[in-house]
Amino acid sequence: MKKVLLISHYPPPAGGIATWTKRILSIGLPDGWEIDHVNSNTINGRDPFENTNRNIKDEYIRSKNIWKQEKDYLKNDRDIKVVHTNIPCTVFGMIRETVTGIIAKKYKKKFILHCHCTVPNVVNTGFKRFVFKIFSKLCDGIIVLNRQSYDFVKGFNEKLVVEIIPNFVMKEETNINKPKIIRNEIKKVLFVGGVTPEKGCDTIILAAKSIPNIEFNLVGAVSDEIKKMPKTNNVVLHGVQNSDYVKNQLDDNDVFLFLSRYFGEGFSCALTEAMAAGLPCIVTDWAANADMIDYGKGGIIIDQQAPNQLIEAINQLADASKRKELADFNVKRVKENYIESIVLKKYTDFYDIIA
Repeated sequence: MKKVLLISHYPPPAGGIATWTKRILSIGLPDGWEIDHVNSNTINGRDPFENTNRNIKDEYIRSKNIWKQEKDYLKNDRDIKVVHTNIPCTVFGMIRETVTGIIAKKYKKKFILHCHCTVPNVVNTGFKRFVFKIFSKLCDGIIVLNRQSYDFVKGFNEKLVVEIIPNFVMKEETNINKPKIIRNEIKKVLFVGGVTPEKGCDTIILAAKSIPNIEFNLVGAVSDEIKKMPKTNNVVLHGVQNSDYVKNQLDDNDVFLFLSRYFGEGFSCALTEAMAAGLPCIVTDWAANADMIDYGKGGIIIDQQAPNQLIEAINQLADASKRKELADFNVKRVKENYIESIVLKKYTDFYDIIA
């Protein structure tokens, strides 16, 4: 038997890493690999990407608990071959997981870092790069989410074993097998995620003023900044909704928008689900966005904070046959690259290489 000890956030609260963890634990791994799990969730609901409002006592208790559980597993389960830790590469997270890596080495286990972010956007100062460089020396392998991260990590040490493995969506949670109805005209466009300026929703609202005949649907928790922005009647804020509601929106809209400039972005599951539903996408060249739509084959790439470019991109998609071509490409790309059966095999192949 082969086991991986997974050190990773689990909900609540929900978040990118927590959702990934919940999914992988519910499905399990192929190729004879099993999972033991240490929940590394934050205490008192603090956002793991934020370094402000950190309670040192809470972080000490949290870290000590993670290390104790790791030691207990490694002492008592000889089948564990690999310790796999998931972090967004904040400084505190890297320092804490340096100890996690030292513990793994003490018990002669392989240690894998999984960077749930776009690494150069987070490791963006001299001090952070120094910490990452030291931390990476402990790692037997590093998993990243996109090409930017791969190039950045390999830049520290060409000999590092680094693999791009995307996030995955569960086939049953998507509309991937439901044929997309392509309207003759664009009537509705959609965004799903945190409705914040950092996710590009300010750009969407500004562009909406110039296209009054199209409805702009924004689904997700709405930030105070967005609430305060003046909006035209064709902007609809749906708030937080469940997965079935989101699926219906994916069916009922004609184009998906993902204009993120959020520094912690790595690989968007919301964008993946939109692609699976057969929506052509307009994205910023940020994190994995351009990789995902294969640099224009599944949609249009625009600059950040460029409402005029967004308007132009929507106009470029007016031709229904063009949207059908992009939609078909996106569905095929998800089936071949981003569903669970494809991605989970990539993890176990990586474990086999490292172990």
